[in-house]
Amino acid sequence: MTTIQLTKEECRKVAHAAIERRLTNLFKELKNLHSHGYACGNAWASDIEACGAEIAFSKFIGEKWIGDVNTFHAPDVEGGWQVRYTDRLDGKLIIRPIDSPKYEENFVLVTGLMPSYNIIGYIKGQDAVQEKYLWNPNNAGDAYFVSQKDLIKFKEDEDGWSLD
Repeated sequence: MTTIQLTKEECRKVAHAAIERRLTNLFKELKNLHSHGYACGNAWASDIEACGAEIAFSKFIGEKWIGDVNTFHAPDVEGGWQVRYTDRLDGKLIIRPIDSPKYEENFVLVTGLMPSYNIIGYIKGQDAVQEKYLWNPNNAGDAYFVSQKDLIKFKEDEDGWSLD
């Protein structure tokens, strides 16, 4: 696991992007995808921390953070990366059936709280769509919950990171 620290300026960028995401959700009445609960207990905090996780991961791999608002099927980070965030240190990576157009992409799990984020590991979306990961907590709808032990870890060396 690698820990990435965001700078004050990166945190400011995160906060601005998260505010735009939340306001767009509020005023366009978009469907709530967080039927399994919000990280950090509420939508505002969840949006801020999730944006922070995206920037932390983009910083980790050296790719551009997309940072778009309400482009649900676009990658979060260039190179086809979907970032999933949880504030639970033992949390799982969640992939929902609505994510099916992205199943060819890599989904990465990031934990932590601003300004410090942990890059846990990743899985190809299509590899996560298995019966053993299917769960419907609180009768909130089926989703795939991949445990951290089943995620592929990143290798790091003097040249940076590489896929395991």
